[in-house]
Amino acid sequence: MVTERLVISVEEAAHALSCSRGLAYRMVREGTLPHMRIGRKVVVPVRSIERMIEAAEARADAVREASKVEARYP
Repeated sequence: MVTERLVISVEEAAHALSCSRGLAYRMVREGTLPHMRIGRKVVVPVRSIERMIEAAEARADAVREASKVEARYP
């Protein structure tokens, strides 16, 4: 049996991402926050939030590394 929740509400996703409820719903509307509907309820898969954070960290690392190379070779 699964003990961890697989999906959370948009409000919970906003809290997890440290953004406002309004911004989270805007991200859902714009398609930048992966979501699905279960009946009338909109939910966000927990794994999609984890992937978003991992991707953002990877981009930040790449930018950081590029700036180090640029600093060495102006």
